[in-house]
Amino acid sequence: MQQSPSIGHGWAVFSTLDALAKPIRMPLFFAIAGLFAAGALSRSWVRLLTGRVANLVWLYSLWTVIYWLFFRYFDPTDGLKPLGLSKWQLIYMWIIPPSGQWFLWLMAIYLVLAKAIARFRGPVHLSAIFLLCALSAEAAADLPHYPWRNGLLYVPFFIGGAWYGRALAEWAPRHAAMLIVGGAAGFTALWMLTRHPGAHIGLSMAGLMEAVGVAPLLNRISWLKRPLLFFGRRTLSIYLGHGLVIAALSMPLSVLPLGDHAFLWVTPFLMLFSLFGSLVLHDRVGSLGRMWLYSEEGMRQSLPKRLRI
Repeated sequence: MQQSPSIGHGWAVFSTLDALAKPIRMPLFFAIAGLFAAGALSRSWVRLLTGRVANLVWLYSLWTVIYWLFFRYFDPTDGLKPLGLSKWQLIYMWIIPPSGQWFLWLMAIYLVLAKAIARFRGPVHLSAIFLLCALSAEAAADLPHYPWRNGLLYVPFFIGGAWYGRALAEWAPRHAAMLIVGGAAGFTALWMLTRHPGAHIGLSMAGLMEAVGVAPLLNRISWLKRPLLFFGRRTLSIYLGHGLVIAALSMPLSVLPLGDHAFLWVTPFLMLFSLFGSLVLHDRVGSLGRMWLYSEEGMRQSLPKRLRI
């Protein structure tokens, strides 16, 4: 078996940065997803299920199969990644997501849940959801599959974004300094308590507060607006394609004579190559490919007209 390259102690730097970003990264993602889902939640059940939820289910099923086929018949990791090892994965993928597309699976579930509890919208009920998730965090940590654990940890952020994301986005620019200082102070204080699983919810809330405060400041930097808007509109393409790009690069990287300080170029290289590789993939598949691979439009158009909704 081809061994993964050792790139020395430098990885500790990125491990530390990743540990600091972890409590913020996915909660922020799901809070923003909830914000963008707010309009869909105001629709009827039929329109929600046949619209946004159907799109998520289509993308999750299609890209999970794509990744499964890739790792089954062209596995550059030489078996280090378990995806593609069993045909049963295509059956139980609806219960245990086997690939990096678990976030699509969760968002479909969150949309249905948020619609079901929409009549309970209010700060008291949202606080209760956060408290319940914090209290159940220790039990969630024992769940055998990380998509299940993530499902319990991130649900309050999605619902909070759906209920109050728009109001917070309008309020944040006027109170950016308070959000940044308060969020940073809370994050620092709660970091010391991370041995308790329930503290991670508070840590994510503090980090999210800080991120919300920083966002309006970044928006004021004129030269950052265009690239942020460019990548923001292509987030889905990057999320869906970057795993394939990184996996394809792992084989040539594994045979290179990498030194102790290879982390200085390998990590930035992987990040940039996966980013732009995903965008190239999105561009090269053409309009027909995008209609199938990045939305459910192709699937809908292939149905007889009487079955289209």
